[in-house]
Formats: sequence, structure tokens, C-alpha cells
Amino acid sequence: MGFLLCGVLALFTGLPLLLFPRHLPSVEKVDVEDRPVMMTFVTSLKELPIQTRKLFSNFTWLFISLCIISEQSITTGFVVFIAKYFQVSFDLSASMANIITGSVIIPGACTGILAGSLLMRLMRKRNPTLGLAGIAKFLIILSIFPALAVILLLFLGCKKIDLAGITSDYSSGAENALNVIEVKYQKTLRSSCNANCACSQSTYMPVCGFDQKTYYSPCHAGCTQLDIYEDLSGLIVRNYSSCQCIYQDFVHSGDTAFPGKCDNSCYNLVPFLVIVFFIVFLTACGQNASLIITLRSVAPERRSFALGIQNFLSRILALIPAPIYFGRIFDSQCLLRSPGCERDGACLEYDTRRLPFVLFGTCLAIKLVSIVFLAVTYMSCRRDLDKKVPVDDNASSSPGDTTSNVSTQDSASTMTVNTVC
Repeated sequence: MGFLLCGVLALFTGLPLLLFPRHLPSVEKVDVEDRPVMMTFVTSLKELPIQTRKLFSNFTWLFISLCIISEQSITTGFVVFIAKYFQVSFDLSASMANIITGSVIIPGACTGILAGSLLMRLMRKRNPTLGLAGIAKFLIILSIFPALAVILLLFLGCKKIDLAGITSDYSSGAENALNVIEVKYQKTLRSSCNANCACSQSTYMPVCGFDQKTYYSPCHAGCTQLDIYEDLSGLIVRNYSSCQCIYQDFVHSGDTAFPGKCDNSCYNLVPFLVIVFFIVFLTACGQNASLIITLRSVAPERRSFALGIQNFLSRILALIPAPIYFGRIFDSQCLLRSPGCERDGACLEYDTRRLPFVLFGTCLAIKLVSIVFLAVTYMSCRRDLDKKVPVDDNASSSPGDTTSNVSTQDSASTMTVNTVC
């Protein structure tokens, strides 16, 4: 069904191509000086090492490319695992998490790209001599706000699940920090209260005890009875009673468990989504500006080659490795895994208290590196601008030529701003 839908959409998007004329205007009518510089395959292959060396010696192109790679690393890891983060932290289903992800990221990116284009057009209209140094400064200022927004995400996490035998002891409600990761789960899930139950770990069926503690299964909670009844609305309710492992004191008195995990009281979803939309919007605003710096920092005949190398580096350094190490970082916060034949299987529970600090802390670190690359790009543009703008020390020695010299210098400066930085 998905392929059929994509095929229909591709058909509709291809219809505007039929509006083009049957024959395009001949290239022969274009002046020789205005013709684009073409590189044949043999010539480009022979000059490939030389052109590559010249390209990497262009510090403006190099550091704006490193900045783009850093931003794509964050974007790739963020988009791939944000839906999983919604499932883990806010206890959403996989379908609902993906719907929310698409509803926030796609509109944020589209509106951000459009707003960035309009903003660049407005800046060029107000300052026709806007150069690459000014665009790089704009990107630096624009990148500071998403970095500050990521810091806010660090404090919108949820508390860690109170799972008996993993994050807390069976006998009390106090957390046992030594049993979080280091010990084997097969041993910690067993206790004197369920020692005679012969509980299996093949199926994870969490139940919430009356003591507001989550247990791996009714068997691990020491429950011996299943109560099935119909409530006032006509729904069938299943509860477990006579649970020997449920902790009781003067506050918690009861031996009943209910299907499902206990509520972790995490209600930060709406402010979290607002901040994520803000981050995606501002990040997308800078795409057009970074593309302008990429194209204008190289000679016209090398622009296609510069874009090709930049895309190649983005895939090698960002699009491919980012999901791998972001997945490793996400997986490092696993508290409980399903048992396997030779090794443990998929993760069942994560440490939702530490997960945002590890995941978004990595995004923040890469974002700071991206800002550093932008700062170096700005300094490179300023350096190239100082090299291109001529300074005549004898301009003030001849009063009659003052206007001429100033006019010449302004003209050279304007030309430099429009073509280099």
C-alpha cells in the first residue's frame, strides 16, 4: 500500500514537468563568456587530486562543511531516536510516538526552511553588500538559541521507574543503587517472597502493586490469585491478589496488583514538543545560509565538485555513523533486558532519569562544536576580506585625489563582498 501511495504522489509531482517546452533554447545563443565551465570525465578524473587539494585548502569551505556535518549528525540521531524517546519517557505507543514525531519535525523543518529563505532575502535587501562574513555571523547568532533550548530538554526528563529487584529492593521502597546495572537481573528478580513460585522471565508482564512499585510479572510479585470481574461500564477487569512481595506499611496496606506499569507522573510532553519544534525550526532556518556560504566560497567552475565532496563527507561522517553511536548511547541507559539464548535480548526498561542527560547532552556537545566551526568560518571570511580589500597608504597625501581614492577603495570593497566574503 505504501509503494502504491508513493507511486501516485510521484505521478502528480511529475505532471509539472510536462509544462516544459519540447526543445530548450540552444546553448549556441549564449555568449562564450557566460557559458558554464564544463569538466569532462577524463579531465576531471586527471585533475581530481589537484582539485581536491585546492578544495581542502579553502578554509571557508572546509569549516562550513564541518559545521554542516555536525548539524546533520545531530539531525540524524535526533530524528531516528526521538520517537523511541517518546515511547520510553512518556509511555506512548509506537504508532502514537511516530505520529507526534512527524507532526512536530516535518512542519518545523518546512517552515524553518521557508522562514530562513525569506530572512536571507530581507537581509540582502536591507544590506546589498552583505558578504559571507555577515552570513556566518548570522549563523552563529542563530545557532546559540537551539543550544540554549537543548539545555532546557535536559530538565524535562521523567523519574526513573521503580522496578522491584532492579532499581529498588523487594523488601522496602528505598532504591538500591548497587543493583541498577552491575548485578545480573536473573538473580535480582528473585526474592524470598517469590522463591517458591518458579517464575519465568520469558514474558515481560509488568504489574503495578498497591505499594506503587512495578513488578516484572504477577509471579514475581508473589501473586497467587487472579480476580476477574466486570466493572460498572461493562469492561472486564483483571486484578491479582494475595501478592506476597508487595511491601506494606502504615502508608501502603494491600496485597493487590494491577496489570501494567505504575504511572511515573511524567507530564512534560507538551512543553517538550514546543521546545523540539523551536529547535527544528531554528536549525532549518540556517540551511539556506550555509548553502550560500558553500557555493560562494569556491570558484563557479568548482561549485558542483564542492557540493559533491560535501555530500560525500556528510554521508561518511554524519548520516552513516550518527545512528550507530546515538543508538549506542541510547542503549547504554538500559536497566532491564529480555533473556536470550547466548546473550541478553532487547531492552525492556530504560533509566528515564539519566536518559535525557546522556542523549541531549551529546546533542549539545556536537552543537557547541558546530558553533566553533562557524566561528572559524567567520574568521576565515574576515581574513579573505582583509586580503582582497586594497589599502592605499598614499590616499591622504594628495588632497585633490581623496575622493578618487575613496571611491576606488569602496568599489573594490563592494566587489570583494559580492564575490568572495
